[in-house]
Order: sequence, then C-alpha cells, then structure tokens
Amino acid sequence: MKSVSAFLIVFFVTSFIFNFALPAGQYEPVVYQIQKVLEAQGYDPGLLDGQWGQSTRNAVEQFQRDSGLPITGIPDQSTKFNLGIISFKKGY
Repeated sequence: MKSVSAFLIVFFVTSFIFNFALPAGQYEPVVYQIQKVLEAQGYDPGLLDGQWGQSTRNAVEQFQRDSGLPITGIPDQSTKFNLGIISFKKGY
C-alpha cells in the first residue's frame, strides 16, 4: 500500500511540474513582440526570448507608469494597444 501511495504522490507532483511549471518558460510570440517594442522604446525587458519573466514585468510596469495606465505589470489590452501590438476592432 505504501508503494502505491508513493507512486501516486510522485505521479501527481510530476504531472503538476510538467503541466503548470514548464509552460510558463516556453516561448510565446506575443511576449516576444512586447519585449521587442519595449526595448525599442528604451525600456529593459531583459532577454528578448519570448518568455515572461520579472524583467519583462518590470518593463511593462514602467511603460504603464510613463503612459498613465493602471500599473499592473500585466500586458492587458490597453497596454498592448498603447504599445502598438493590437488594435481594437468594432464589433469585438
């Protein structure tokens, strides 16, 4: 019984790591775009690697502060729009 319990614990911990921890470090095209635009505008998003990290978050916060947007550190639609990454379309 102990070996089954140990197996289940290892299984669930491994599943959690592969399903939740790893995707955060994967390349995301929109993050790469945000990083490129922030760097071009003089902010420091860290490496242009398409991965969300603390440097990118700090750069987004600084951009939001400088742009008079709510400071969340998260690239919401307003932030992306002000960065020129997306445009709002009528009817959506």
